[in-house]
Amino acid sequence: MNVWSAPAQNILSNKLGAANFYVSFSKDEGKTWEGKVPLSEDNRRLYLMNDRPIRLSTGRILVSFSIHPNELLGKKLETVGWVNAFYSDDEGQTWHEGLWLKTTVADQLCEPTTFECKDGTIKMLARTGKGYLYETESRDGGETWCTERPTTLKSPCAPYFLRKDPYTGWVFIAWDNSFPGPQHQYPRSPLSLGVSRDDGKTWEFICDIENDPMSSYGYPSIFFTKDEILVSYYEELGYRPFNPAEQRCKLSIFRRADLTVDRVTKVPLR
Repeated sequence: MNVWSAPAQNILSNKLGAANFYVSFSKDEGKTWEGKVPLSEDNRRLYLMNDRPIRLSTGRILVSFSIHPNELLGKKLETVGWVNAFYSDDEGQTWHEGLWLKTTVADQLCEPTTFECKDGTIKMLARTGKGYLYETESRDGGETWCTERPTTLKSPCAPYFLRKDPYTGWVFIAWDNSFPGPQHQYPRSPLSLGVSRDDGKTWEFICDIENDPMSSYGYPSIFFTKDEILVSYYEELGYRPFNPAEQRCKLSIFRRADLTVDRVTKVPLR
């Protein structure tokens, strides 16, 4: 299954482009694709990041989104954002939209990622401009979400990624492990690897993946094998602001046997 976007027709004067999202299917390991099942065709400002679909223990497919809502288009992109999930109970043939979590505590919520806890609760983390990643939970399979709250993971308004390890049940996260600097969305260094062994109640620092203070790292993804953990991400070597000409993709591979926990963050942020 692949979730992809197509530009909508109404591109507004504030330069916020609209996107509609669709699902296609492959029967040959991604060599060919067929079908165009709509998730949303109403030209809203929906944002879907890399590798967000997950399958729940119930069989439901869940895809987390953020939105710049139409009623708040007068505000800047990075000052407002809501989060939600689309879900399918028939292998992606039809889709339903959950209830959007409107920002109440954070200044914005965007680029969410989800995982399922042992008790069936769905936990969602999102980037914000408050200096920490924030979290919310759903107890009905992603149909509704509770009020957001800060985690103990400090972060600028920058991309991150988390995924539950199918071999251990632990949740690994790759994120920009720093407080925000004077320049919005920065610094994006160091890019760190962490883990939660209790479904996100506490987070443990493992190591820095990259830590050049004059470079930027972001949009990671995590993939697991029996013996290794693979983390892909972009690097802008020697540049802190966005400089697409200097961006390149990188891959770091960790042997599970070599990973040890360095310190633990257990005190909730208040």
